[in-house]
Amino acid sequence: MSNYFDHFPKTVYNLGDQNSLDSIANLTVNYTFIGDLLNNTSAYYEYSISDGDTPEIVSHKIYGTPYYHWIILKINNMIDVNNDWPMDSKTFDTFINQKYNSMATAMSNTHSYNKIETTILLANNEQISQQITEIDSTVYTALSPSTTNYALKDGTPNGTLIKVVITKNTKSKYEYEFELNESKRSIKMLRQEFISPVVQEFHRIMDNA
Repeated sequence: MSNYFDHFPKTVYNLGDQNSLDSIANLTVNYTFIGDLLNNTSAYYEYSISDGDTPEIVSHKIYGTPYYHWIILKINNMIDVNNDWPMDSKTFDTFINQKYNSMATAMSNTHSYNKIETTILLANNEQISQQITEIDSTVYTALSPSTTNYALKDGTPNGTLIKVVITKNTKSKYEYEFELNESKRSIKMLRQEFISPVVQEFHRIMDNA
């Protein structure tokens, strides 16, 4: 991390003592990626963060050095690594116990009620789509699971037969937190050939800030 901030311009900071001044990195100066690069889907690929990975570890795995952790954070618009980066399993368990007092409480308390509508192609039992809608407890209680077959008019003599299955379920607070944490694992990784141009641009901007 220190190498990244070494390139920031310096500013003089008064530590509270009139005779005590220090030169520190000016964190009000920031660097953002060029919009064209972020919009260029060929410049990056999807990557799944493994349990226990940090930005530095991922950078070392992919780019051979931990220094480019800042590129990973920048391209994924991660400002607060503590909240934007997925927790490892041990940290997640500690978080659950602290937030909900115990793992059992988090698992037994309902976070949300859901209606699930699944459309299936009858010819080969292929799932075409699934829509999950959050509903309140009253609607959930009144909802009756159902299965209905339909024939779509698609130009064939008998039409295409599909099955629409309505079910319902609840999501515990643990499941909600787990899914939220897991959703952070999929990130963008800048392709190797774009690293040098980005680093050069970063140095140019900071040197002239």
